[in-house]
Amino acid sequence: MGTIKERNFSLDILRVIASYLVVQVHTGEGFYIGSEGEVIAGNSLFWVNLYNSIGRTAVPLFVMLTGYFLLPVKTGMTDFFKKRFTRVLFPFVVWCMVYSLLPWLTGQTDLTTALVKIAQIPVNTGTEIGHLWYVYLLIGVYLAAPVLSPWLQSASRRGIEFYLSLWGVTLFLPYIHLLFPEV
Repeated sequence: MGTIKERNFSLDILRVIASYLVVQVHTGEGFYIGSEGEVIAGNSLFWVNLYNSIGRTAVPLFVMLTGYFLLPVKTGMTDFFKKRFTRVLFPFVVWCMVYSLLPWLTGQTDLTTALVKIAQIPVNTGTEIGHLWYVYLLIGVYLAAPVLSPWLQSASRRGIEFYLSLWGVTLFLPYIHLLFPEV
């Protein structure tokens, strides 16, 4: 019989907070995004930007929680990928098919276009459906986890901190380029 893991309620609270922040970001968009995707000017843009910026922390929270629960990878690669990708890829493909067929069902496009979009699901359709971008991120995390896991288990704390610091610096390179275009 397997051992029972003790539940970490602080992680549950983080999940609730991250879920709330996702809802906050998506429900708040109606206050500053117009029908054509333009930013609506108004008196409260500072507050809208502040709330939106706070809400955007949901994505890093979910990624960190995913990493916490995934790492270290304790199964073989085959079992790991089978378990993770069946949970993600099948619903992803089904929803891409729904979003491809919906315009045809509502008379906005013809059946041929809908079927072409279904055929393009592996390479294109998910990117046309903006809110499914997180699935690509999740797939990337799943692909990286078995590769990073052995290194994380054998690396020293100082080595991990150095790697994360170096990675953090590289995240600022596009902004440095904005300030110094010649770099």
